[in-house]
Amino acid sequence: MQTKRPFTPARRALVAICAGVLTLGSAVVLPTGAARADGPGSTAGQSFHRLGPTSTTDSGAAAATVTDSAVSHDGRTLVSIDRSGLTFSSLSDPAAPKRLARVSIDSPTAVAVAGDRVLVARSDALVVIGLSSRRRLGTITLDGTPSDVATSSDGRRAAVALNTGSLLLLSHLSGAPSGWHSRTSTIRLDAKSGLLHRSDPQPDQIAYSPDGRKIAITLPDNDGISIVRAMDGGRIRAISAGVANVTGIDTHADGAINLVDNLWSRKRRPTGVAWIDNNRLASTSPGTRSWSVYDTSAGKLTWDSGTGLEYRAVENGLYADADSGHGGTSPDTVAVGELGGTAYAFIGVKHGNFTAAYSLAHPADPSYRQLLPTQAAAPITVTAKAVIAAGDIFGLKPGAPDFPTLQSSWADNKPLGWDGTVGLAADQFHAEQVYTLTGQNPTQILSVNTSTQPAKIDSAITLRRNNKPFGVQATGLYQRSDGKFVIAATGAHAADNRLLIADRNGNVGSSITLPADVTKGMADTGGLSGVSGTTINGTEYLWVSFARPLRRDPDGVFRMGRYDTDNKTWTWYGYRPESDTGSVEVGSINVVDEHRLALVEQRGVEQKAP
Repeated sequence: MQTKRPFTPARRALVAICAGVLTLGSAVVLPTGAARADGPGSTAGQSFHRLGPTSTTDSGAAAATVTDSAVSHDGRTLVSIDRSGLTFSSLSDPAAPKRLARVSIDSPTAVAVAGDRVLVARSDALVVIGLSSRRRLGTITLDGTPSDVATSSDGRRAAVALNTGSLLLLSHLSGAPSGWHSRTSTIRLDAKSGLLHRSDPQPDQIAYSPDGRKIAITLPDNDGISIVRAMDGGRIRAISAGVANVTGIDTHADGAINLVDNLWSRKRRPTGVAWIDNNRLASTSPGTRSWSVYDTSAGKLTWDSGTGLEYRAVENGLYADADSGHGGTSPDTVAVGELGGTAYAFIGVKHGNFTAAYSLAHPADPSYRQLLPTQAAAPITVTAKAVIAAGDIFGLKPGAPDFPTLQSSWADNKPLGWDGTVGLAADQFHAEQVYTLTGQNPTQILSVNTSTQPAKIDSAITLRRNNKPFGVQATGLYQRSDGKFVIAATGAHAADNRLLIADRNGNVGSSITLPADVTKGMADTGGLSGVSGTTINGTEYLWVSFARPLRRDPDGVFRMGRYDTDNKTWTWYGYRPESDTGSVEVGSINVVDEHRLALVEQRGVEQKAP
């Protein structure tokens, strides 16, 4: 039976509060393991590290979402576009890019740099801007909607792919754009190429070969790539991307990552394209959730990443199950460049906040190196010193990567699926193990080995009720001295807030509810946010925290509850954060010792008005 105790703000000495990472007393912390001298993500002792944002606005806020970018031929100036214009940034110091200027252009779609000219494609025109002057130099009207614009490495030529199935080829790019040489070339497909719609090429992305003599054009709806002469657009050959069987992936957006589904005879549908050398090119293959290498001399595909890219996303917790039925990670862009004496391919994806780095030390057989945490669908630009993915810039530094700090282990050549965690609890029996919870459905308790770097998820326990897997909106986790688990659960309804008791196999056998007068005060205010526990003189006490103040409580006072498992009674306490409570939520709670608790405050959280 539950009894109600008076609620009074506890003395501040009772509670230890820290903003950000919790590192107090016996609170759970991930230890730092030995750094790897070499291994995945490092080449000759180096790996990619985030150097910082590419640019900021005048106020210092992050720049608008970048949709495409290009860099000057000397690698010192970055030009990026968003929906309202261009931003020029200095890359003289890649670790500290400096914003130079902003030019307004309505709805630009693609950008490239040719010498001292910046070419910006929009719906019906190509706008030319001076790289040094940042002034408009002229506009070229287009006979169609551009899908991409590219320039040769020497800056003497440019090409624009149009939805009419043609290329606008530009040369002699000096002086006023009205004086540039131009010709329009129709993209003609070989009847023997095996492409699908030869009369309607539907070009997507384009790229010049390193020697400037050839242009590659991806044709996703035709499932192929066209190679043409840069001088006049004449056909060299069309390459069919072919089909593949994709096995061991997830195609169902059901809340759980299960790598058990198959797709048969899937067209690759190439999108992004970049040349590795004058006879090889890389292209993304969203149809098969992969990226591929083609030999343009032989006119055939020679290598494909298979499920490797998708599995790396799952391994690092960056795979979103919600996209399982919509192409998974859906690789979309690729850039190639050399850093630190090694050539790399960088793969951008539509679904997933990452860019994948592959070594091209052996271009016929690329090897995975590292995932870089970036925004989804990030345009990628490579200089001699850095790789730029939308608003983030990365460079090579000695040592192991900063990211990730947590990965899943592999079994049967597949990574264990997870997509973010909540809560953290110490293993009562093994000092280097901790437990955390997934946000998947069904909910899983993940066992994490912290003795490695990064820490490794080595097993998963699925929550079950009445022998059936089930999901819960979990916010906290604690392991009892007998090995059982206590899970703080919340939900859309106040009554969903309770503590679930599960055995070591994940079977939920009982729960601890909150008093009715407490749940009545929780409407629209946020529920349980964490759970912890301790045993004093043989009696176990469970502590809970609440994300926001309850309606019935004094303004700005956050509630904590202590549950006596012997007497089945609750005692309530509260405290006032030092900061503005209008932008604070309380996250996890941890018992430090018999007299102190540690709470995590999350600042800058938007809250609903009561």
